[in-house]
This record gives sequence, structure tokens and C-alpha cells, in this order.
Amino acid sequence: MNAAMVSRFLLACNEARQMRAALPPLPEGMQPRQILIIEVIHGLAQEQELVTVGDVARRMGGTGPSITKLMNDLVAQGYVEKQQQAEDRRYVSVRLTERGSQAYAYYGDALHRWLAGRLADVHDDDVETAIRVLHRFAEEVRHAQHEFPKEAGCHATI
Repeated sequence: MNAAMVSRFLLACNEARQMRAALPPLPEGMQPRQILIIEVIHGLAQEQELVTVGDVARRMGGTGPSITKLMNDLVAQGYVEKQQQAEDRRYVSVRLTERGSQAYAYYGDALHRWLAGRLADVHDDDVETAIRVLHRFAEEVRHAQHEFPKEAGCHATI
């Protein structure tokens, strides 16, 4: 890969980020990451009996404190319920409320099905490749962010 291709890829990432703004507006007070939390809770609940804040943070690749803040806002808005586990009070399970399930049904399931129908000509293999490359870029940037060479004088003028 050359620098021009990296530039094109980063522009496409920016376009993908802007795409969120074109999706149906979220309910007042809800942030895009919060609808992702709702989607993750729904998905995890299909796979396991109890879902914890830590499970959600691991699935999203976020930190516990950042997910906890967003989760607490979802609790306050009535989308998620938290329950401390009797067996081990350090663990707090979360589940979608009826309102949270309705948000998932619209902003998750229905929206994803609608987009899948519009993009039916895009092959799953191509999407898997895009996901794999995006993850690789993100991993590389996270691990190497402090290694980028500071060229003499370049960073002082920015």
C-alpha cells in the first residue's frame, strides 16, 4: 500500500463517519454511541444469560468508565435497566427496557434490514474485507500513535 491509498482510505473513513448524520435522527438526548450500546446489549442478550457493563465495553472496544457514563444516561432515559448481582455485588447486569427494545427494533433491526435491501448487490465477502481492513488500520494507529516521527519544524507550525 502507498501513501495515496492511505489518504483515500482515511477520506473514506471520514465519509463513513459523516454517513451517520444522514441516518434517521435519534431520539432527543441520545448519542450515536448510545444506540450502538443498545444494539450491543441486544446482541449479547441473544448469546448469554446475563450482560454486564464490562461485556458491553469489551464488545465495543471501549473503556469501562466511558461506557458506564453513556450507560447511565441510557438508564436515566429509560432505555436500559441495571441490576446489581446478588452473588457478586461487583457485577452489574444490564438489560433493555421495553423502550430500549423499541429503539433497537427501529434503529437497529429495521434500519439494518432496510440498508441491507438497498445494498443487496454488495457481496458479504467485500464487507468482511472492509471490516477486516478497518480493524487493522484502527489497531495499527492505536499501537503506533506515539511512534510517528516528528519531523524537524513540522509540528511547530501546525
